[in-house]
Amino acid sequence: MQRVADSLVVHYGERRRAIAAELALLFNAARDFERATEHYEVAVEEAIQMYAMKEAMMLARQGLEAAAHLRAPSNRAQRQLRLLTGLGKSLMATESWGAAEAEEIHRQALEVYREVGQTPQLFPIVWGHWQYCLGRANYGSARDCARRLSALASELGEEQLVLLAHQAVAQTNWLSGDFASVVGPAESAIALYVPDRHHILAAAYGGHDPGVASRSCLALNLWILGKPEQAVRTSEDAIALAQRLEHRYSLVFALLFDAMLQTQCREPERVLHQTEAAIALAKDERWWAVVLQSWAAALRGWALAQQGRPDHGIALLRDAIDECRRARFESLQPYFLALLAESYVAAGDAAAGLRTLDEALAITERTREGYVEAELHRLQGEWLEDSAMKEARFLRAGDIARRQGATAYELRAAMSMSRLDAAHGRRGQARQRLTEIYRSFREGFDTRDVRDARSLL
Repeated sequence: MQRVADSLVVHYGERRRAIAAELALLFNAARDFERATEHYEVAVEEAIQMYAMKEAMMLARQGLEAAAHLRAPSNRAQRQLRLLTGLGKSLMATESWGAAEAEEIHRQALEVYREVGQTPQLFPIVWGHWQYCLGRANYGSARDCARRLSALASELGEEQLVLLAHQAVAQTNWLSGDFASVVGPAESAIALYVPDRHHILAAAYGGHDPGVASRSCLALNLWILGKPEQAVRTSEDAIALAQRLEHRYSLVFALLFDAMLQTQCREPERVLHQTEAAIALAKDERWWAVVLQSWAAALRGWALAQQGRPDHGIALLRDAIDECRRARFESLQPYFLALLAESYVAAGDAAAGLRTLDEALAITERTREGYVEAELHRLQGEWLEDSAMKEARFLRAGDIARRQGATAYELRAAMSMSRLDAAHGRRGQARQRLTEIYRSFREGFDTRDVRDARSLL
């Protein structure tokens, strides 16, 4: 075995990366664990670049078994760290960001890192843990990881790591409801991004292109901040970039974020169009494809309910939410439940809608996800019978939106409160506040919410 492996190394020379997996197996069989581990590392890197994640996962595990036989502790730790990093990336691409085994691998990698000391390998380990925390809706830990990624990127001084750190901060702030703090990091990531240099990061860091992801995240937040026209243009840019790159996962990602934006714009036809395209592209057995199909089905369900087919829409939404939970993908659960609640009300079942909102608010209280927190309270107020309770919910929604800087959500809360005042013959502070918010808009005067506000005034 040893002679065969040595001969192949000589024969292939600099091209031996192409057969690294075969060489690793041969050196392992010959009990040359040093060279076996070296080639396992290369084989894992090659498999990840080819997005052969199941193969990468298998090779990383075999490599860790070989590395356990290495005698020098520092060398063994370095090898284990690189292989654990590859195993974490491949596992999260095949099993789910929220897989329990992923958390255990990151824990092991951090323990080994403490033996090794400062190394660039720490960045992908922390990135993997950030993805895990985000997928499990553990936003406090996700924020800690995002800050650590920023510090590491600054310390290592690598442009691509700075870009990724900006992306992590933007996405974490968005889901945490810190909307004003999304724009700076997202725009910084977009400014740094060069397709030819940075698209390769998609394979190793999340599976989607960082330029696409940053634009899609920015678009949603621009809408929340009261800039709907900029939001639509930015979302269109994300889709166009994904199409130019011809990267399927990134295009599905961009289409679904655009569909989410269109639910906010109250455009069900556009939601159906984008989700149909996303579902056609996401036909795959990998976990992320299943989650994205479920994500698309949830958005599609809302759109169908808005178009007069609530029973079909509710069935799609419930199945989609259950599928995401089975995949341990827990972020965005309050948002999907809000869509389900609206669909119940479209079917004439306000009681079911309120029960669904109670579930969404309980999750929000536990996870501190802030994306639709204000809307959950406002919708509650819309469907409650008691006027005092309605007013309390609308005021709570306005307070949350104001604290978050969510101009679009505050506009909706002010409209709901103004309608309540009008129904009781009052002309209170709600109308004054609605006037102030309406006048703060500098664009989007043809969008549904701004038109409704103008009609109310």
